[in-house]
Amino acid sequence: MKQVKQFILLAAAFFMAIGGSVWASTITTIQSTDLISDSRATINTNFSNLNTDKIEAFGYRDIGIGGLIATGTVSFLGGTFNLGNGSATTTISYNATGIGVSSTSPAQLFSVGGRIYLTGGLGVGVTTTTAGTIETSGKVYVGGSNLTVAGAGVSSFAGTLTVTGNVTLSGTGNTVGTITSGTWNGTAIGAVYGGTAQTTWATGDILYASATNVLSKLTAGTRGTILSITIGGIPGWISTSTFAVLTANNVWTGTNDFGGGASLEIPNAASPTVDAAGEIAIDTTTGQLKWYDGTNTHITLGEFDRTIIIASTTPDANYKSYKTGTSTFRVWNPYRAVTMDRFYCQTVRGISGDLFIRFGDGSASTTYANCGNAGTEKSSLSNNAFTSRERMFLEVGGTSGLVDSITITATFNLTAD
Repeated sequence: MKQVKQFILLAAAFFMAIGGSVWASTITTIQSTDLISDSRATINTNFSNLNTDKIEAFGYRDIGIGGLIATGTVSFLGGTFNLGNGSATTTISYNATGIGVSSTSPAQLFSVGGRIYLTGGLGVGVTTTTAGTIETSGKVYVGGSNLTVAGAGVSSFAGTLTVTGNVTLSGTGNTVGTITSGTWNGTAIGAVYGGTAQTTWATGDILYASATNVLSKLTAGTRGTILSITIGGIPGWISTSTFAVLTANNVWTGTNDFGGGASLEIPNAASPTVDAAGEIAIDTTTGQLKWYDGTNTHITLGEFDRTIIIASTTPDANYKSYKTGTSTFRVWNPYRAVTMDRFYCQTVRGISGDLFIRFGDGSASTTYANCGNAGTEKSSLSNNAFTSRERMFLEVGGTSGLVDSITITATFNLTAD
């Protein structure tokens, strides 16, 4: 090897001395060839004045290079290229398929046998300037079992997201758009969210609100039943056999129970109109029952009259009695509580005479009327209510003239229970 070195140095000195160039077509050794420099070794190829431009070393030892700078093209015609630091080695290989890093048999144009770390971004078919970002102008395929987004940020999809498998949400799903197709197979949606909370339905089922914000279903009724509102205000089926049957002439027969209640509700209104035969109604203003018989309207009255006659065979004596003071007659103890609505009084005598008339209970008296031959009616009475079995008195006071008798007709209303 020393002889080769010396030969090259002598040849270089010789040619430099004569103003020539140092060139080599091929340097071939059977031992190692060392290109040594204090700082770096420079190998220049592609000389313009020569046709051969390569340095070949064949032997059984390594080529040691301190530093190598190639100003032209460096070609590796086969095999592998090892990079190492003394403790670990990374192999770069090439075959007809592609280049492999840590892979001696690359299956793609560029294959990496280990992990890749990029401090910047990765652009596939598109230029990226954002560190830590993967951008592509095409599609991203995930061939593994799952795709995990570990960050807490929001993932956005500007276009359509199509999932051919299943999607599981462990959190809350929100939508600001419209779900236009597909089938819901999850838990039944509650009534307060627009659903029915029901998971099964049978033919004829009826949906109804059984409680506040609660929807229930009522199964179809059987033949011979009708839908009715039961106790509690919810629908239910009842048998038609509980109702009376109409005859051919539409006449009720048998004992009839209207709705199972203790009373029958009659149409009622303020001043109702009854103008067809058989119509009946209650006047809620007056409390009167009205009905029409086809010709006339009839009214049931909640009032009645009671007539009192006071007469004497000695009118002068009676007159003097009335004239000098007030006479009180006990006339009635009603069974039910009553209210005196009005009274009418009229005296009988050939010569006109007047008497004062009023009613009382022994402690308070009604408004009085001055009764004469022409007759007087008095209404808008005060102290006119009498309780059950309360004593009722007629108070008579004289004024002038001669009076043989007096007739008083009082009109009462039964006090409501």
